[in-house]
Amino acid sequence: MEHKVLRVDYAEPRIHFALVCAAKGCPPLREAFVGTRHEEQLVDQAKQFLSESTTNRVDAANRTVYLSPIFKWYAGDFEKKSGSLLAALKPYWPEEEARIDTDGFQISYTDYDWSLNEPAK
Repeated sequence: MEHKVLRVDYAEPRIHFALVCAAKGCPPLREAFVGTRHEEQLVDQAKQFLSESTTNRVDAANRTVYLSPIFKWYAGDFEKKSGSLLAALKPYWPEEEARIDTDGFQISYTDYDWSLNEPAK
């Protein structure tokens, strides 16, 4: 369903924030997505995931953006929509990191935690 329908027919990279495998390396589990609120929920989910500094962070001093391996695995989905991975993520970074111009920054990927996730509180 994810790879043959949702990613192909909808071309919405934020699907990777919503469809999670229940591992700690994924965005946290949340309540069900609702048609009338799905845009708000996708934005919230993206912001929540990018604010998780153990998985995603900007190191301005070293000109490096550390990202979850999810962004490596599905970089093409994000690049298709916004031209580049970092451009796609910029609207969802926490405020202090969103102000940083990441042009010319290198991307490094954090370790993926496959242990079991828990519902968001």
